[in-house]
Amino acid sequence: MSTRIPRPLTFAASAAAVLLVTPGGLRAQDDPNRSILDQVRRADSAMAQAVAERDVERFARFIDDDATFFGRRVSRGRDEVVKAWEPLFTDPNVSLNWWPERVEACSAGDMAFTIGHYERKVVNEKGEAEIGQGTYVTIWHQRAGGVWQAMVDIGTPPSPPPLPTPGPAPGSVQEPKPAQH
Repeated sequence: MSTRIPRPLTFAASAAAVLLVTPGGLRAQDDPNRSILDQVRRADSAMAQAVAERDVERFARFIDDDATFFGRRVSRGRDEVVKAWEPLFTDPNVSLNWWPERVEACSAGDMAFTIGHYERKVVNEKGEAEIGQGTYVTIWHQRAGGVWQAMVDIGTPPSPPPLPTPGPAPGSVQEPKPAQH
């Protein structure tokens, strides 16, 4: 049986691979040029903070004019991305938090990517929180004036919450656990 990787995930993996084989390679997090990595980490974290604070204008400043974001549908361009993310700014029952865990930059220092985890929370009609978690990759480009903007963003589909651990079947006999000394 063959497992087919969803097209957006294939694209993100390909884009990250292109950055990895760029002439000169990538500068790892322990590289002397840490300021670029720190700038990108701060940009990613600040974009997350803008979403957490429901500040759509600040969020939009982190999105490149020609960005492509993969979500329920593909959004191209800043306006489409902002529109697709609108519920995160207007619906009090929906929230998204994320944090970058890895930052890499190309040797030219004008492109980078972040990899991290996210948590999406939706409060349903019963008032119960439904939480999904996943990972994401954002590819960043440094614009004029040193401003970092997201060009591509993709996340894995949210994982469903873990199922409760089943207990013993009704009427079943449990073996006694040996005493530990």
